[in-house]
Amino acid sequence: MANKSDEGLLEYLENRTKFRPEAIEAAIAEMQTRGRVFGEEELSAYRREFEQRREITEKEDNEFWKPGNSWNKNIVTDETAHASR
Repeated sequence: MANKSDEGLLEYLENRTKFRPEAIEAAIAEMQTRGRVFGEEELSAYRREFEQRREITEKEDNEFWKPGNSWNKNIVTDETAHASR
């Protein structure tokens, strides 16, 4: 993040849905290093949003790998099976 311009860092905040929470947190940290002051209420709101997004992602991941999901039929558990190339 240190190589990003101020405008580039700001894009992470303005377009939060496009970026992973970890990237946005890194952008915030870099902005703070550069002197940007965030209020505690603002930071708390970001943290809550990030936690909600992480919970949703975890739930989606768990659903994706749930037994019976159509993607699971493509998982090969036979260690002797050859990979197609």
